[in-house]
Amino acid sequence: MRRSERTFVEAERAAVKAKAQGAPNTPQTFMAWLESLAALQSSGAEPLLAALGQADAEQVHWFMAQERARRIGFELSQTFTARPVPWEALAVSNLMNALSSERHYAYQSLGARGFVECTTLERLPRLDAVCARKNIRFPSALRDGLEPARFQCWQSDELFPLLESDASFSSLIAEGVLMCLRAITRADQRCLHELANGSQLVARFEYADESALYEPEPAFAVPRAPAVRPVQWRDVSARHS
Repeated sequence: MRRSERTFVEAERAAVKAKAQGAPNTPQTFMAWLESLAALQSSGAEPLLAALGQADAEQVHWFMAQERARRIGFELSQTFTARPVPWEALAVSNLMNALSSERHYAYQSLGARGFVECTTLERLPRLDAVCARKNIRFPSALRDGLEPARFQCWQSDELFPLLESDASFSSLIAEGVLMCLRAITRADQRCLHELANGSQLVARFEYADESALYEPEPAFAVPRAPAVRPVQWRDVSARHS
């Protein structure tokens, strides 16, 4: 498991390394760069949000289950202590788990956490509105700990002091930002694919081979393994009935 996890992370790092090295290295310019990427991710999610607006209740329940799985990985990334990954979840969660489980990925984990905080603050209200239109209760767990003040603390207490002490850390932090952007984009594109095709068996989010379906880049040499247990919409619906 550890070997597969390391292989996955290093493949993701290799894919973003060149771009990360060009990231700004002062606190203010780095934040402007991160927020521009968050805006790019948000605009790229527009087709998915439109599809959710047309989806039925079972499909929306399924999608929110994927969002909760992402949140699990985010919660684990709040610590830098080494721990095994105790479950399989979406690619975003797997990435966050992998970064937080090894101390030598601490800077990448910091960047990934900041990017998730930034993008989720904009994403949650829009998903909440989708659930409201469908008369679906929005999971309270998705809101926990995602207040704007938390993102501001990440900037002022973690990111800024680190870059002020050593600007060379910017490329490592940027790796985490870019890896997280890629993982979120892949997961959103897979969700959109499933919603658009009306598939009844969903959530086989595989990192390597399926990324080739949705990105122009070649697939990574990562062991083939489903990142989540297959979930059927009817099963998800039954848990919410």
